[in-house]
Amino acid sequence: LIIAISKRLYDVAYIFKPYKIWLRNNPIDERKFNIDYNNKFELRKKLTPFNENDIVLSIIANIIPRKNQLFALKVLSELPEEYKLIIAGPLKVENNNYLEKLKKYIKEKSLSNRVFIKVKFITKIENYMKLSDVFLFPSHSEGLGTPVLEAQACGTPVVSNLIENITDLMIEGGKGGYVVKLNSKKWANKIRETLKIDKVILKENAKEMIRTSSSRLIDKKYNEYILQLHEK
Repeated sequence: LIIAISKRLYDVAYIFKPYKIWLRNNPIDERKFNIDYNNKFELRKKLTPFNENDIVLSIIANIIPRKNQLFALKVLSELPEEYKLIIAGPLKVENNNYLEKLKKYIKEKSLSNRVFIKVKFITKIENYMKLSDVFLFPSHSEGLGTPVLEAQACGTPVVSNLIENITDLMIEGGKGGYVVKLNSKKWANKIRETLKIDKVILKENAKEMIRTSSSRLIDKKYNEYILQLHEK
């Protein structure tokens, strides 16, 4: 049994004509990734320098060029002062130059009071998703991009790069956010559009994420497949 976590990887595996392929998302832990709008601003106050009057965007990922934090900064520079950005995630020594590049851009564009950088492995990424208004996913490439699903499960919409057969199948436009090619002006407009998605729609979309990708559901499927293979 081959397990593919995206349609793109499924298509690659299918070439080898395996006995069976299971196409599934990475599991979402519904105990962590869930809607908690009531504590949104409390988390924001606790974890960031921003407040409830700010529109908070976040990108939580390894601080590496492939994750494209620099593009997120370019998008921020297209938006008004009330928009703020969180960049958080671990950094390896070999990527220090990339971090310095981010800091240089922030200084050049006078974004210092609008960007919060936390260089650390984030153990509770769900808290940053829950305090954000929009989760950004501008990665150049991904095997799947589990945070896209996790943020939506938290009721936080996502604006993502278009990665064919991956992100375009993970976000339903106007429900969980939008997928758009890497163009800073287009992204800025899509972020504004995303903020208009009604909470009722975001809640329904969150339920759909859990319904299709919960760890409980996927564990159950694993058990079924293992038993089937054992019987053969």
